Amino acid sequence: MSITAQHTAPVTAAERNHIAMLLIQQYPCLSGSFGSGHNKKNVEAAGLVYEKKKAGRKRKILESSEIIPPIPEGESEHTMNEQHAQLMAFCKSNKQDVMLVRQLMDGTFPKRRKTIIEENERVWKILKDYPPFAKGKGIEIKAELGRILQRERVSQEMKEAFEMIRPRLLATLKRNSKKEIQSLFLELDECDATQITELENRCLIAALPFVLGEKKNASTSVGDLFWKIVDTEEGETNMMKEIEKSSTPRLVSSGTALNVEALCLAAEGMVVCKFGPTNAILNAVVTLLASYYDFNASYPSGLYKNVYIFLEHVLLSKPPSSMPIAVDNFLSEINQ
Repeated sequence: MSITAQHTAPVTAAERNHIAMLLIQQYPCLSGSFGSGHNKKNVEAAGLVYEKKKAGRKRKILESSEIIPPIPEGESEHTMNEQHAQLMAFCKSNKQDVMLVRQLMDGTFPKRRKTIIEENERVWKILKDYPPFAKGKGIEIKAELGRILQRERVSQEMKEAFEMIRPRLLATLKRNSKKEIQSLFLELDECDATQITELENRCLIAALPFVLGEKKNASTSVGDLFWKIVDTEEGETNMMKEIEKSSTPRLVSSGTALNVEALCLAAEGMVVCKFGPTNAILNAVVTLLASYYDFNASYPSGLYKNVYIFLEHVLLSKPPSSMPIAVDNFLSEINQ
């Protein structure tokens, strides 16, 4: 006879939750998707506790990025381990061979993806085990996104998608009356016209958080969780402090939005990769978006995720399950 059937009185909510959690502990496959489980108070009332995840890490719920790729035919865990050892040995040699690195990163992808998803691997450990991610201005971070989405040209497609929407985006932002956005375009008018495309791109990217509904609070300014710009007068020490404060992936630079002196992708308190100071912002943004997939990370919460949802929709043609109002309104304005 079941535990429930033995009761002569109605079963209480606490008893139901207790039974449910015991079943899930015995049969983990019965648990729901991440973040949709039992009410925390009810679980605690049943005398059980949640398993705590690693600090500073949240899993990204994306259909394609949650898939663990199968081991290719003719390969095995042993052959992938051999390729990983070869990759590490080559990286220590300081030699340059882009094609060999790409081949070895392709060959170790199923092993790497399984570890990142199942063990919620930290960024420092991923970079330690796969050094190419930190090299070449994000080239392997972008290549990894192609492996995950099974779209080899995805980073180039993202740049092409940006170029398609760029004229309308520029025109829409120039009409915007927000003082922060107007200030960016006034500064743009005074800049050297020989680099106008890159400077306009920086202007567009820096303006997005302002137009997508972000609000300043006591600890975070608009755009800080997307592109943190550290004034040159604050010095290199302050830039390092901002890198160390980074939790979710974000861009960190010194100078101003239009006068970028140093630019990097930071996450979990460390530099992931660096970019050149010129003709870099679009490549940096594509790499930033790719890093969320690669590291299986969640976008920042609340209004701070709007810029990521917008970019994912525009660059990857991925409509969200629920479009934030600010993003929907801005897209409508662009498409008028």
